[in-house]
Amino acid sequence: MSPEREGTSVTNPERITSSQNARLKEVLRLRKRRHRDRRQSILIDGSREVCRAIEAGVDIQELYVTDAFWQATETAGWRTTLDSNVRVSLVSADLLDRIAYGDRNEGVVAVAVPPATSLSGLSLPPDPLVLILEGVEKPGNVGAVIRTADAAGIDAVIVVDAGTDLFNPNAIRASLGTLFSMAICAADLDEIQPWLAERSLQVIVTRVDGADWYDQFDYCRGTAIVLGSEADGVTECWKSAAYQAAKLPMLGIADSLNVSATAAVFCYEASRQRRALKP
Repeated sequence: MSPEREGTSVTNPERITSSQNARLKEVLRLRKRRHRDRRQSILIDGSREVCRAIEAGVDIQELYVTDAFWQATETAGWRTTLDSNVRVSLVSADLLDRIAYGDRNEGVVAVAVPPATSLSGLSLPPDPLVLILEGVEKPGNVGAVIRTADAAGIDAVIVVDAGTDLFNPNAIRASLGTLFSMAICAADLDEIQPWLAERSLQVIVTRVDGADWYDQFDYCRGTAIVLGSEADGVTECWKSAAYQAAKLPMLGIADSLNVSATAAVFCYEASRQRRALKP
């Protein structure tokens, strides 16, 4: 965390009034992945997403807020949990529009340190239920899948050979901030397959040409569900005889669902089976 700056703390926020302010320009640059990677920072838009990041212990470095948001009663609760060194800046609604994602201006934008996503640091319960996304390119799909995984009680989401950065602002938005509270990891293909083998997880690969229906598997044992990219599905290495291929019934002319819809079907089937075992 950066050292505390006089006049810019949580208890004594500064005010920015110019669109030419150097810090505002730097925040705008963080809309591009190369700048986020260079600075090792992420942007979080929206009150719900920022709140969930704070609750999850994400290292918030800067907050840009409107007066109305900062003074709102509902803000007071989590405002008291912020580290005193967080740099808070009051800006007009017009200035916040310049840095908020798309047309979404809820009165707050945060700059934070991206959470750790190392596979080696992942801790799982017995008989875990893991979701693996391979090569998914659209950040909105990544976020939507993570939101579903959170709702269905999935233990972890592992993104393999991602076509987008995990903390793209659109992924954060689509997840409604749940990616901060879930166990999220990034891994290479060469890393994930030995990792699965070491844990003796059942691996179910979603494929349009799968041999069995999605609901014919036992998801109550330790299981990893693999989903491929939007355009191409899973790569050839997932078509090994060591893995089981599952399909969805497609009764119309389309041969597949959007990856987030597919994830929802599989996640809730696994959740249904596991809930049925509980007294």
